[in-house]
Amino acid sequence: MLVRVVVHKIDKVTEAFESRIRSLDEYMEELEKYMIASNENSMARFYNFSYCRRKEDQLEPLRSLKTSEIIPELENMTSGGLYNLRSEQLDSILDALTIKDVPDNDNLKRRRIRLACGIVFQDVRELLG
Repeated sequence: MLVRVVVHKIDKVTEAFESRIRSLDEYMEELEKYMIASNENSMARFYNFSYCRRKEDQLEPLRSLKTSEIIPELENMTSGGLYNLRSEQLDSILDALTIKDVPDNDNLKRRRIRLACGIVFQDVRELLG
C-alpha cells in the first residue's frame, strides 16, 4: 500500500513537471516569433526611413509581433496608401504590432503606424524638397 502511495505521488510530481516544461516550450516559441518579427521590423523601419521619400514609394512591410508573419494590411502598401486605410484596418495593424493606448482617432492611429513603419520624416522631406 505504501508503495502505491509513493508511486502515485511521484506520478503527480512528474505530471506537474512535464506540464511546466510544455509551458516553457510554448513560451519560448512565442518569444522566438516575437524576436524574429522585432528584428525584421527594425530592418524594415530602417529601409523605409532611408528609401521611402515619396508617397508612391512602396513600404517594406512590418511583421506581426504575435505571429511573425507579414501584416496583410501592409503588404504592397505605399506610404501614401496608409492614408486610405479604414479604421478597422488601422486597429488590426496596431493590434498586430501590440501597440496600445492610442486614442480612438484615425489620424492619430495613422501617425502611430507611420512612426512604426519609419516614415515619420517623409512629410518634412517633401516640404524641404
